[in-house]
Amino acid sequence: MVDAPKRHKVSVHVLSREMDSCPIVGEFPAQNDVNLAPAPSLPQPTLVQDMTEFKRSLPLFPLVKPHINFMAAKL
Repeated sequence: MVDAPKRHKVSVHVLSREMDSCPIVGEFPAQNDVNLAPAPSLPQPTLVQDMTEFKRSLPLFPLVKPHINFMAAKL
């Protein structure tokens, strides 16, 4: 689901200081050889300045549902 309201993604991009030394692997296929659906537009990424504040602002995972042991519970 692309439009899930509670879905969040974190993306990390690591850039080398020696970008010129990285080889280019292979070639991209020609446009006529590929039949893909267009990608949906994505919001612009935001740069995280303060990791602690970022962690406080948005939960990365949903809260765990409490475990209830029905075998131990006496109803």
